[in-house]
Amino acid sequence: MYALVRYLDDKKACYYTVPVTHIENFNPSNTSDFVKNKVYSAYWVDSADPDSTGYYEAQIYMLGETEDDIRRNREKRRMPKPRLDRDAAIETHPPKQNERQGTRRNRTEAQNSAWQDIIRRHVSHNLEKNASVHTAASRIRREPEVTHCVY
Repeated sequence: MYALVRYLDDKKACYYTVPVTHIENFNPSNTSDFVKNKVYSAYWVDSADPDSTGYYEAQIYMLGETEDDIRRNREKRRMPKPRLDRDAAIETHPPKQNERQGTRRNRTEAQNSAWQDIIRRHVSHNLEKNASVHTAASRIRREPEVTHCVY
């Protein structure tokens, strides 16, 4: 049985047909026995650079009994690109997204505290301003206004 995979580290985003025996901890019983949005570990053979040969993160797009089955199925329809579930990723490769979430959270907290400081300063300034206006107004004595006269 063969699998059509895309290696996640591949900059070209090409699809490769590999035997399912080259996918770590993967023994499908039929051609629909895989999770589309899961990250698997597939073996890559690099003839140009033997040091690069090894297991890499990959996504399985389809399974077929033979390589010709996969080729025919690819020609029949457009390849869907399912979203990856990084939580179901391999434990040996932790996602870098957690680092980004931490910095994003820190940035948001810093912005919130900056806004709170600005609001606090505005409120205290306005309270002082209102207090000075009220004390100045209480010192001025006005004569009562005449609204109407009766003769």
